[in-house]
Amino acid sequence: MSSLIPRHQRLLITLMIVLLGGLPAGAEKLRPHDETARAPNFAAFKTRFVQAVKVRDVVWLESRITPHSHFGFGPNEQGISGFRARYRPEDPDSSLWRTLEKIMGTAGSYHPEEGMVCFPWLYRRLPTSEGESRAVILGDDVDVRAGPGAQTPVQERLSWDIVEVLGQEGSWVHIRGPEGSLRSGWVHADFIHSPMGPRIGFVRQDGSWRIQFLVSGD
Repeated sequence: MSSLIPRHQRLLITLMIVLLGGLPAGAEKLRPHDETARAPNFAAFKTRFVQAVKVRDVVWLESRITPHSHFGFGPNEQGISGFRARYRPEDPDSSLWRTLEKIMGTAGSYHPEEGMVCFPWLYRRLPTSEGESRAVILGDDVDVRAGPGAQTPVQERLSWDIVEVLGQEGSWVHIRGPEGSLRSGWVHADFIHSPMGPRIGFVRQDGSWRIQFLVSGD
């Protein structure tokens, strides 16, 4: 049937389907797209920030915190005191450094209307679906296993797909895949991220970038 339609018309039809959001769920992907180059002077700041995380430089990191920086959703989770109470940065077992390494290792989004940069890029970019907890597979050809463990069979592999989160068991996340996949399986938590997962936002104040929030959950 399609052979009866001229090639240029088929291309136009395909473009219209994309623009109108008519692609099947199996086409829903959210590949990383870094927008932070458009943020004034952010590249140099990010390089310094990543270095501070690498060497566990608490003093420098705290210099990027303001009294209005949020580290949770309660009244006492702001500023330096809120940061220390939430993350215990001097503790060798603090989750802070691994969290920052993971989210700062992704692409970032830029919101010029607010003068804000956010990591990971999928925060505020992931299409919402009422009644579902959605997340993005982080990487190409990520293993989706039959059960919550590295010894269980690989059912399929997904790449930057938007999936539904069904639950979690330890370090393994139970997902429902996009249309056309095997629909249900398990992915290691290192290779999936939810917009309600750890996220950080920066705003420019007094000529320098500062932490606006570093939170998880809702």
